[in-house]
Amino acid sequence: MIKISTDAAFNPKIQESGIGIQINHGKQQELIKIHISEVVDNHVAEFLALIGALNFVKTHLDINQIIMYQSDSKIVIQSIDKKFAKNKEYKKLLDYILKTLNDSPTFFANWIPEAQNRGADSLARQALRKEGKIAKDIKYSELELEQL
Repeated sequence: MIKISTDAAFNPKIQESGIGIQINHGKQQELIKIHISEVVDNHVAEFLALIGALNFVKTHLDINQIIMYQSDSKIVIQSIDKKFAKNKEYKKLLDYILKTLNDSPTFFANWIPEAQNRGADSLARQALRKEGKIAKDIKYSELELEQL
């Protein structure tokens, strides 16, 4: 089983975001920080955090396992549950997520309060400030979702 926690930190003044990804699998833990510029809002960054996590699982682990996902982003969790997003940009990101999840036999998405998401939150804030090792530093306008 794979457990994923994600979060995003967003600075609207400079339209930059940091995403934090925490993946637990077996006795191992992956901590990933990604900095993204030219992000339009925090919700986009929250969707990108899940995409980054799923791409990591697909590339480095086995997406055919049970995946337990948790986030403090209500819009991401609700969009996955309903398989719908009204906003055009969110829909594009949700469609990519749902397509990726077709390869996973069992995926559970749960909303958690912000206070229970401190690990991913800390990584996201560090990524926004470009502290420590940043896995990627990319522009949203140049982003191919498979690269995240």
